[in-house]
Order: sequence, then C-alpha cells, then structure tokens
Amino acid sequence: MPEKVTYDNASYTVTGVAALAFCDYNSDLTSVTLPNTITSFDVSAFDGTVLKTLVVPNSVKSIGNDCFQYSSLTSITIGSGVETIGTSAFAKCKSLTSITIEAANPPTISANTVPADVKKNIVLTVPKGSLAAYKAAANWDGFKEYKEADGGGGGGGGGTGSDEPYALVDGIYYEMDHTADTASVISGYQAGITQTPIPAW
Repeated sequence: MPEKVTYDNASYTVTGVAALAFCDYNSDLTSVTLPNTITSFDVSAFDGTVLKTLVVPNSVKSIGNDCFQYSSLTSITIGSGVETIGTSAFAKCKSLTSITIEAANPPTISANTVPADVKKNIVLTVPKGSLAAYKAAANWDGFKEYKEADGGGGGGGGGTGSDEPYALVDGIYYEMDHTADTASVISGYQAGITQTPIPAW
C-alpha cells in the first residue's frame, strides 16, 4: 500500500485504516504492507480478516475497539508508536499465538482487549529492558509466556482535485478528505461496491 495516492490530479496521504477495511469481505487477501503514514486503525478495521500475519507500522498510535476480533491471525507485530489498543481488539482470535510489541512503554489496554481465553495461548515479546514494565502494567498479565527482544520496527500533499468522497486507486478503495488532503483505506463494501478487487502487490 502506498504512502500517498493521486486521484484526479490531487495527492492524498494515507493516514488511516477505516472500519471494516480489511474485514472478512476480503477473502482473497493474503498479505498487506502498511505505510508509515498511517496513524490509526479504526473500529473493526481487520474484523474477521483472513490474514495470518500483520506488521503494524511505528506511526500507528491507536488501535480501535474490535479491531482484529474473529481474525485468522497467528502472529502480529505492533510498532513502537502504539499508545492505546481498544476493548475486544483481539476477541475470538483463536489462532493467535504470538504478539510482539515494540513500544517500550506498555500501551493502555482494557481487561478485555486480549480476553483471558486468548491470552493463555499467546507468547508476548516486548523490547529489551521493558519486561518488568509490562508485567506491572494494568491488564498485561495472564499471557502464556513473556519474552524480551531487541527493538526495531515497522518504520516509518496538496491538490484541489475531485470532490468525490471515494476513490479507487490501483485496486484499493479510499475515503478522501479533500480539506486535509488525506485518505483512509476502506472496503469496497463501504464504498457501495459488492466485490472488492484485491491488488497483486
């Protein structure tokens, strides 16, 4: 996925993943690489996704409620910039066995962000020197195993074009903010399309 998209001679920075953007409607999706311009994942952005692995960029600061619930994820790496992860973000993630978090300070989570029946199967890997902080932080207890690892991470325009609210660029649907010149990834379903094309990256 690009950091910027051009539509009708205007350039838009991709800053968000909207609700249901990568949900189970995208049944043919096998992988996605997210740019370091994204700052948030909306509610249910990856709800029921068939993706097995995902790297959350360092630029992301917030992950919404129910974001990954019912997903097929087996492992996820969460970048160093994440500050909050919403309620039930990992609910019903029966296949999830590995969460790596690159934030030195534990993100704020609720008791149900990672439910107990999911936690018990997960190895949590945190940055070197941060293990004590995670074990002491609210709601970060109960994981199957805790590990420390070195850090590292997932990294991280103007225009006066069309006023159309949605755009299809290189096989991906975007919701356009023409005032801020930003765009959020959405699903074809949200754009009123019954089938979402999946680009071959």
